[in-house]
Amino acid sequence: MTIDALREAVARLNTAATALAAVGAVLEARIAAQPLNPAIRPHAEEILDALGLASALEGTSTEDLTPLLAEIRTLTLTNAKILHTSSRDCGWAPSEPVLMQSAGDATSRFPRALASTIAPKLEGLLPRLSSPDAAFLEVGVGVAALAIQMARTWPNLRIVGLDVWAPALALARENIRVAALEERIELREASGESIADEDAFDLAWIPSLFVPERVLPDLLKRVHRALRPGGWLLLPMLKESTDPLASSVARLRTAMWGGSLASTDEAERWLAEADFMDVRRLPAAPVAMTGILVARKATLDRSRSDC
Repeated sequence: MTIDALREAVARLNTAATALAAVGAVLEARIAAQPLNPAIRPHAEEILDALGLASALEGTSTEDLTPLLAEIRTLTLTNAKILHTSSRDCGWAPSEPVLMQSAGDATSRFPRALASTIAPKLEGLLPRLSSPDAAFLEVGVGVAALAIQMARTWPNLRIVGLDVWAPALALARENIRVAALEERIELREASGESIADEDAFDLAWIPSLFVPERVLPDLLKRVHRALRPGGWLLLPMLKESTDPLASSVARLRTAMWGGSLASTDEAERWLAEADFMDVRRLPAAPVAMTGILVARKATLDRSRSDC
């Protein structure tokens, strides 16, 4: 490849990056109900027109747009970390509250999808989440954006969120305070591998893109023990892609987040070794970076029923 060809590739990628930033700026203006700076507004709107996205914004709600803007910010800020030597370490840094908050906010749309399309397909889960003693375990609670939305979606749900990263937990405590959910969301500065609860939760969530691969096999066994009989696990995994560039980009992002690059096949084997049953992959959008594995703890503890 000549330097001219390299420059052409960089120009194309820069155009796409700036177009994405413009889309994010328009989304932020819609969410905040404040117009963009008049010096840039017409140009940002031209970009939306060129992308054929202007009509896509019609009828969208703040609830729809907020996690999408958070996703744009998360990926853009991750790109900045990749670009600079001083910030290229994997994982999070105390000086990155905007990145941590954005990564959390990007998950806030999930409880709605869980209630409408996922939980109805998982035997017994909906009535469990609505029961008076319903309990949810979130491993890697981050800034508690997902936990807060789970609590709002299921008014009886008690939530325990685990995280080893104190700066994220500090943001989580403030977010929970503002949401007035201190009585329903418990935060623990602890790793998932250290959880000692038994038969305590109806649903568990392990975001493998932020969990080191080396701890997953043992973590799955601990979470299996923590689930009530018949309880379900949701395990988002890096999705295999037929697009080599998209696949490489997704793996780089996951590595930057300190997460697992394990294949879905490997994860299914670990789930079986942890004694989970009903393991299956949920359908995922073609452009999605992740797919979700679901698995269930047996309704009866087979190890005891054999006695």
